[in-house]
Amino acid sequence: MSEPELIPNKTTWIPPSRDNPYSTPTTTDIPQIEVVPYFRRGNLLFIRDGAELPKRCIRTNEEIDGTGWHKRKLLTWIPQWAFLFIVAGFLPFVLLAVVLQKKAKITYSLSKHARKSLFRKRCIGLGLMAFGVLGAFAAAKFIESDAGIFIILGCILMAFVGLIISISVNALVVRGAKDGWFHVKGCSEEFLAGLPEA
Repeated sequence: MSEPELIPNKTTWIPPSRDNPYSTPTTTDIPQIEVVPYFRRGNLLFIRDGAELPKRCIRTNEEIDGTGWHKRKLLTWIPQWAFLFIVAGFLPFVLLAVVLQKKAKITYSLSKHARKSLFRKRCIGLGLMAFGVLGAFAAAKFIESDAGIFIILGCILMAFVGLIISISVNALVVRGAKDGWFHVKGCSEEFLAGLPEA
C-alpha cells in the first residue's frame, strides 16, 4: 500500500490518518515548531524576556563548559528622551524612569578574559570617581585661591565621568525595546554569525 499524500495546512503539513484519510487531524499529528526567542539583524541581537543564549561567550565566541560563567542577568531599557527630564530634577527623572522602563531577564555566557576586561573598565570608572571626590575635598580644604574653585569643579566633573563609566560598563547594552523584543548591542560578530538571522 502506498504512503498517503501530505495534506497542506495553513501553517504546516499534516499527515492524514492511515485508517481514514478524511478524518480530523489530532494534536499528536501536528509537528511541534520550536520558536527561538532571539535572532540577529546587522550588529544587533534581538531577544525576548526569558531567552537563553547558546553557551558561547558573547564577546569572544569561545565555548563555555558546564563550570563556566553562564548566568541569568537583568536588562533594563529607558527611552532616551526621558533623560531630558534630569534638568527638572533628579526625583522627577527617577519617577519617570520607573514608569517607562522595560525589563528582560536573559541568560548568556562570558569567558574569563571577557569578565576580566569588564572588571578592569569598572575599576577605572570607580577609580576616577574616587579620585575626583577626594580631589574636590582636598582642594576645598587646602586651596584658598580662586584657582581652587576651578580645581574643585574639575574634580567634580571627573567624579561624575567616573560614575557614568562604572555604571555604563556592561556586557550587553540595550539600544531599544519594541513589541517585547529588546534590541541589544555588545555581542561580537563571530557570536552573532552563529545565530539565526531575520
